[in-house]
Amino acid sequence: MNTINQINPFVFAWKSQDKTKKAVAGELSVLNLVFSLAIAFLIVLFGSVILSTIYYSLKI
Repeated sequence: MNTINQINPFVFAWKSQDKTKKAVAGELSVLNLVFSLAIAFLIVLFGSVILSTIYYSLKI
């Protein structure tokens, strides 16, 4: 275990700072939520554009 901490100090810092790790995890979950909402919005937007173009091309 000591050799791992000596080889990779980032692992040791990540394990020792539990509060920071939880805060970062919370921020990551919020970012994941925002990104998923943005992706869903883009999918809906592109889907509506594609459906409207198909509808108007069939209508004409």
